[in-house]
Amino acid sequence: MRGTNSGYFVFRFTETNSIYDVQRCQYVDFDDWTNAFAFGSAFSNNNWQTRNARVTTNSDAQAAVWRGRSCLLSESNTPAYVLSPRLTNGIGEISFRYRNWETNGLTAGALALDVGTSTNGPWTRAAEITNILTVDYRYFSLVYSDRYKSYLRISSTNAGRARICIDEIVVADPGAGAAFTNISHSPANPTVTNTVSISATVTP
Repeated sequence: MRGTNSGYFVFRFTETNSIYDVQRCQYVDFDDWTNAFAFGSAFSNNNWQTRNARVTTNSDAQAAVWRGRSCLLSESNTPAYVLSPRLTNGIGEISFRYRNWETNGLTAGALALDVGTSTNGPWTRAAEITNILTVDYRYFSLVYSDRYKSYLRISSTNAGRARICIDEIVVADPGAGAAFTNISHSPANPTVTNTVSISATVTP
């Protein structure tokens, strides 16, 4: 990447072929969230938002952290979620770590990933993680690649069940691509004997 760059970047390296790529991203690990230690209606930090969630503290009887602090989504009937900042370039790869809050993992939890064009939706379901029993952090990754969605919402879908911890959320920009518009072909109704020409406007 040339020039002066600021903000977060995600770097991925493939050991088998030495191919790598770097993408700008939005990132949160909750370590500097110092005002959200109790379940509240909403908290915000660096344009990330939570609802019906809190962050863990060093004094928690069960810290359940990955590194530093983690976000804990409530098991109540009130929607509990983490909402990303506005993703101006769209949504590329999504990754984070998650675990069941309980020490024994006997009660399952679940997460839903939704994407939308505004903070109020409408929301499109991108992925679900169900039957979360693990008490060790698991890594989740999804390549979504949508240039027109601007927000990611990770929500708990486990009302009355186990709380879920999430941490180190990364939402990368989509990779390089092109948009094809104004697609047409000539002749309009070709037969098997016609030579067909196709035209389109390609925008990088």
